[in-house]
Amino acid sequence: MLGLIAQTIFVATRISPPHNSASGCDWRSATGPMGHGTKKGTDKKMQSIDISTLKTRTGTVERVWQIEIQATPEDADKIIDNVMEVDPLIYGRYRRNAFVSAVGSETYLPEDNSTSAVHLGAANKVQTFPSVLIVISVSQDSETLGRVLDAIRDVHHYEEPLIFIKDCWASRADYDPHNSNPNRWWNRDKANAEN
Repeated sequence: MLGLIAQTIFVATRISPPHNSASGCDWRSATGPMGHGTKKGTDKKMQSIDISTLKTRTGTVERVWQIEIQATPEDADKIIDNVMEVDPLIYGRYRRNAFVSAVGSETYLPEDNSTSAVHLGAANKVQTFPSVLIVISVSQDSETLGRVLDAIRDVHHYEEPLIFIKDCWASRADYDPHNSNPNRWWNRDKANAEN
């Protein structure tokens, strides 16, 4: 979807086990803004690789925040639309770029003082509901990130939304919409007709 090269490019080691994340986003970078990670069992900081000057024949890369949100399937568009009020979710020459997964399940065990216990009487009872994962990316600017997090929390159905933030490199292609590459969707019919 987004062509993101995740934090793993930083020779990251997952801190075991992933913290409350279906996608295992408990990754750390020694030099990144997400914290100071160490390999399990050692005190050595992980070495980072700066690829900000990477230029290939087909494009470059740019640092972004990748934000993952777990939500009910019916709330996905509402969340994306509310984020659009504060950030255009630009990727290349496109706006409102987001990935929404197929429907899966979210499960949790409410504590005695949780909202589920207060309103549903569900304290210490396992709850399981349909859920999707929404993935978006924004520029690495703390004010932008703050506005986006507020926009998500404002319309999310949970009092404590499951939101995970990753420090990532995103691919930025140098492309021409009139390119004749036969692999591009707008050229496929013509390429297939010629074969």
